[in-house]
Amino acid sequence: MYKKFLLLMCIVSLSTIKAQDISYGLIFGVNFYNDQSSSGGPNDVFFDSGNDNFIVPNFGAYFEYGFNKNMGAKLEVSFNKKSFEKGYANMSLNETYNLNFIDVNPNFKYDFGDEYRHGFYMFIGPKIAFLTKAEFEGNDVKSDFESVNLGIDLGVGQRFLKFLEIECKVDYGLTPFFKQEGSKSSKLFGVYLNLNLDIERLVNNNSK
Repeated sequence: MYKKFLLLMCIVSLSTIKAQDISYGLIFGVNFYNDQSSSGGPNDVFFDSGNDNFIVPNFGAYFEYGFNKNMGAKLEVSFNKKSFEKGYANMSLNETYNLNFIDVNPNFKYDFGDEYRHGFYMFIGPKIAFLTKAEFEGNDVKSDFESVNLGIDLGVGQRFLKFLEIECKVDYGLTPFFKQEGSKSSKLFGVYLNLNLDIERLVNNNSK
């Protein structure tokens, strides 16, 4: 009886969610990145993105739900690769490390349009970056890096053509991605420029 009641409550709760308040789609973009360790001490390891390799593709998907005409929650999951040159006190060691990440961003979104998913908007939220791969000269060095990194994202976006959005956000790392005792350096910093494709609106040909 108890399980049936819970099932009934779930059905009732889901039935109150309006289809037009739900959105999901794909993310296509680029990530301009570097680390923040240039202000570290002389014994702190730093990782430089280099002059020729600081822009990488960023792909993923998102899901969002509008609470009302102005506010909503947006979850983004994206995949990207980053390459860094290791050094000490701004002296390169000519060691290049290749890192793969899965970024998870649960954001609070405020839409300034007449309706949700219209016009200009802003968003803010934490970023949880999961390290999936780390290599140096073909060798697995994942144990040298933190498996999870925390940061905060702040961004703006603009909806156009009903099903497209262009977004720009700043990613500021809060925890170091390199394991070094007593060091707070080597935190990720980046700027993302993304184009979002609203699959829900495109498929359903929503007129809003």
